[in-house]
Amino acid sequence: MTLSQSLAILFALLTAVTNAIAVTTQHIASTRKQDHASNWRLTIFLFRQPLWLLGWVALFGSLIFQALALHFGPMSEVQPLLVVELIVVLVLRRFWIHQGIRRLAWISAGVTVIRTGAVSRREFTSRARQRTPELSLDCPGTRHSGCDDRATQRGAGWIAEPPRRFLRRRDPA
Repeated sequence: MTLSQSLAILFALLTAVTNAIAVTTQHIASTRKQDHASNWRLTIFLFRQPLWLLGWVALFGSLIFQALALHFGPMSEVQPLLVVELIVVLVLRRFWIHQGIRRLAWISAGVTVIRTGAVSRREFTSRARQRTPELSLDCPGTRHSGCDDRATQRGAGWIAEPPRRFLRRRDPA
C-alpha cells in the first residue's frame, strides 16, 4: 500500500467520523426545549446553541477531509469507506445521548459496512489483477517502430472505422 492510498483511507475515515459528529451534535442542539412559534425564532435559537455551531465546524471539517481523501485516492476507493459513518453515529447516539438503539439497527449497520467493504475489496483486487497490455507500435514482420499499414492503424484506433450497419436494406421489389 502506497503512502497516497494510506492517506486517502485515513482522510476518508476522518470524513466519516467528523460527519457523524456533525449529525449528532446538530441533532442534540435542535431537539432541546423549543418554545418557538416561528422559523426565525428557531433559527436564532439554533445559532445560539454551541453544539449547533460545533456541528457546523465538524461539517466543514468533513468537507476538508473528503477533499483531501479524494485528492489522494480515487472516488471508487474513498466513497465506500464513508459508510463507516453509520456505525459511528450509532455509537455516538448510544454513549453520548444515552439513546437506546435497537438490535436490528446495529445488525443492519454492521451488515451494510461489512458488505460494502467486501464488495470494495473484491473490486479493488480484481482491478489490481487486470493489467491492460501496452499498445505496441511495432509492426509484425518489420524491423522498425511505427506502422504505415492502415489496417494496423485502424486496429489500434488511430483511424476511425466506418460505421457498421446492423439492418439490411430492403430491395425494392
